[in-house]
Amino acid sequence: MDVVEHGAMLPAQRGRVIAVRFRFVSLFFRHKMPGHTKTVPTVRTASQLWRRLGATALALLLVVCATSWATPFTVPLTADRLDITGLPEGWIDESGRATVDRVADAGNPPPLKPTGKATSHQLGEGALWLRLPLGPLPADERWYLEVSFHGVDRVSLFHQDAQGQWIGQHAGDLVPVSRWPVRHRIPVFEIKPPDAERVYWLRIANRPIPVSPQLTLLREDAFDEQRAGGYLLLGAYFGLALLVVYLSAISARQYADRAFAIYCLYASSMLMIQMCFTGVGGLYLWPNSPWWNNAAPYVFSQLSCTAGTLLVREVGSVSRFSGRMDRLMIGWALFGVLWAVVFVLVPERSSFAVLTVYQASTMVLVVSLCFWAWQRGERWGLWLGLGFMPVLLTAPMPLLRNLGLLPASVLTQYSLAVGAALEIPLQLWVLSRRARENSEARLRARAMDSVDPLTGLPATEVLQFRLRDALVRGRRFKYRCAVLGVEVTNHGQLMAEYGREVADRAVVLAGARLLGVARDVDTVARVGAHRFVMLMEGPVSAAQAVAMATQALAHGLNPSPKLPGGVVLKFHVVSAMAPDAQSPQSHDAAHCIDWLLAELSQMRPDGPKTIVHLNY
Repeated sequence: MDVVEHGAMLPAQRGRVIAVRFRFVSLFFRHKMPGHTKTVPTVRTASQLWRRLGATALALLLVVCATSWATPFTVPLTADRLDITGLPEGWIDESGRATVDRVADAGNPPPLKPTGKATSHQLGEGALWLRLPLGPLPADERWYLEVSFHGVDRVSLFHQDAQGQWIGQHAGDLVPVSRWPVRHRIPVFEIKPPDAERVYWLRIANRPIPVSPQLTLLREDAFDEQRAGGYLLLGAYFGLALLVVYLSAISARQYADRAFAIYCLYASSMLMIQMCFTGVGGLYLWPNSPWWNNAAPYVFSQLSCTAGTLLVREVGSVSRFSGRMDRLMIGWALFGVLWAVVFVLVPERSSFAVLTVYQASTMVLVVSLCFWAWQRGERWGLWLGLGFMPVLLTAPMPLLRNLGLLPASVLTQYSLAVGAALEIPLQLWVLSRRARENSEARLRARAMDSVDPLTGLPATEVLQFRLRDALVRGRRFKYRCAVLGVEVTNHGQLMAEYGREVADRAVVLAGARLLGVARDVDTVARVGAHRFVMLMEGPVSAAQAVAMATQALAHGLNPSPKLPGGVVLKFHVVSAMAPDAQSPQSHDAAHCIDWLLAELSQMRPDGPKTIVHLNY
């Protein structure tokens, strides 16, 4: 029986289609479409939003679970790639001490049974033995047997040589990757091309997770092609993850935000989880440490739960709303680290059950707390909760596989990697928006001493400092600068007729108009409710000061759509040259500004004179 005939003996693969029809409700927020007057129905409370999000997530989870159970992972039957998962018969050695001589004894054979493709085997302290009759294989080709089940403890392949001696190849987490027969991410064994049919025995031991390995027979060129393509995709995946970790570390330094530091830990732990489950960590990072290769996935999984809990605590400002809830989250996070140590030291089925329940509960807890914080006014909690959704929908797949409820498949073995690839950049974007908004608020608060909050113009202290320097330079180099005081005379009228909002808008517009006529070296500052002072850096002539005053008055009279129809800005302008020997007030910055403001106060709002030039 050659290889192609061997593949033809496999049971026919019948595709089963699961038709699941459900209605997505996308009416989570109130909004109006452009051009429509009818308001779309909305969810009015956070509890309704949470129920709809939960219903949608549950529907997607059921579809994914059904698809995973109905369509186990199979390799297409080709001349160089054969899925032989359902071919071998198996026997579970409860004691785990049976040798290959005992299992292969023709006089006292073990009770072999068909294994099937979608069967999970709970081994405990025992081992699963599979009988693989293969051959004859082409003598001029090399073939490999791939055992696809991430995180399996120990896999051994036995065959007899010409003298009848059993030769074994060993791989798995408890075997240093440097000693595997084929250095790869998952156990792979080389099949010797026999001249006749040969019986191989495959022994699998794994504790405490049930196993449902996928067995694939590959020709050498197909194996090389598959390995190269897999490493290319994993390289791109881990490159993206490392970039996110780097950006989060830089952002933690730039914004001085603890949320970014915690997220850096969370993203790093998620990255290490994928390195462990895909076998990249054991292959490249710790090839000579089987103990750590077996323990690392559980340690980093617990660390990610701890980091995720602390991230929600920080972003949701839980301590501000409830001290009891804050202490609960800190205790929950510390328990995750503690139980990781307990499970590594005592990897029993009971400790694994606690670990699994903790991880599943953490996912529910962090998302629930995100919406809890959002309901209390922390709006970034909602966005962070939505960012967790990709992992919330995909993480149950490997958990259900670890419990033996789902067989090994593409979904159960790679779904978490896909979810993490969607979640990690999304959450980084959410944290970046949050940090940018908080940073801008802090900058505005710090700038209040030097910037006017309403107009954004320099404060009076800044104006006095620059005017003082300008006067010192003027006396030293024998030239003068010009100082203009400007008042919005119809500010009170606007306040009485249109209210404070329009009056404040007029003040902002007045500052913008004065900046529009000022030079780059000049300074415009707000010194009162509706008064401004402009410093024209010298050397400046009297004619230039007169021209500037005229331009400022004319720009104020230009209509603007920001003001009610027909309303314009009416200015009074007072200008002075400084320093001037005939005007003692012009030699001191504070006295000069007070001088101009006093002259503005003496001008009548309805008087014929709108521009006054002093000491010209």
